[in-house]
Amino acid sequence: MSEGTRVGDDAMSPNALYVLMQQRFQDNSTAVIAALAAQKEAVQKAEDSATERFNEFKREIGAKFDLLSLKLESLGTARDSDAGRSGSYRELIGYGLALASVIAMVWMATH
Repeated sequence: MSEGTRVGDDAMSPNALYVLMQQRFQDNSTAVIAALAAQKEAVQKAEDSATERFNEFKREIGAKFDLLSLKLESLGTARDSDAGRSGSYRELIGYGLALASVIAMVWMATH
């Protein structure tokens, strides 16, 4: 008999090693399944948060667009003096540029 083995030591038998390896594979499989479930939950929370932020952004853009529409309507129907109109045009151009820059930022962030 070799020096490393003892009589009656079943821990190194092929069947015992097989059972030990099966248990390790089972434990690893359980850990991987738990990690994937946690990852799926984290991704779902991130998607929900991003959707909520995007919906808030859409509401803000809608409000700004409504304000811009009102400015356009008032610009077309109002009979202001030339000085008042030039101020309204400048304000309208400012809103238009701000809206265009926001749209450009959203497009760049999503593409």
